[in-house]
Amino acid sequence: MEDAVATFERNIETQTGRSVSGWVALVRAENLEKHGQMVAWMKSAHGLSHGYAKPDRQARAGGGRSALGQRSRRRPF
Repeated sequence: MEDAVATFERNIETQTGRSVSGWVALVRAENLEKHGQMVAWMKSAHGLSHGYAKPDRQARAGGGRSALGQRSRRRPF
């Protein structure tokens, strides 16, 4: 599991030039509350793929908290 998280963190930064924490900060600044809103915004505004735009996946990579600072209730990927 830790290898998958490390791979995700490395890949998103390589592909986008921004770390997981950087993406979380951007989502927080947009004041989006719903998962679907976050995904849609990250895909449309920043061209992320669906896999990279999923805040629950980023939450696991970023220490288990969602972009809103809440603990992710979803099971690990």
